[in-house]
Amino acid sequence: MPSRWPHEETARGARQWPILERLIQRVEASPTLDGMILLGSFARGEVDALSDLDLVLVAPDGRFEAAWVARAELRGGSTLVAWDQRDPGLTQAGAHKWITGDLVLVECLLATPSSGVRLAEPAAVLAGDRGCWTAFRGGRR
Repeated sequence: MPSRWPHEETARGARQWPILERLIQRVEASPTLDGMILLGSFARGEVDALSDLDLVLVAPDGRFEAAWVARAELRGGSTLVAWDQRDPGLTQAGAHKWITGDLVLVECLLATPSSGVRLAEPAAVLAGDRGCWTAFRGGRR
């Protein structure tokens, strides 16, 4: 399989890789999600044994609530604890986070392209149309 971003080979050697791989499969199979964008140390190629997984899960415009209701299905496997964060000012975005049984923190921001969420680079699209990143470009909001 061709590399999806310049640091994928480094990421494949990390202990968190199997979790990321399962998340990619779940997002690709999800009827409520259009894509997954990787951020943080993994996207920068600076992964280590304590790195968390920072992700944006792209819900189609008009389908945020359906994606939000299905968010727990993303976790699969062993989960020690999970929690959510919602900002009342962002009706089309919310964070779902959990710690896996392998002690990996997974931080997922679920958002629609029209949510107003803006993210800084680097980023890598791991699932869905590679163009899904363009709606979120422009620095942190």
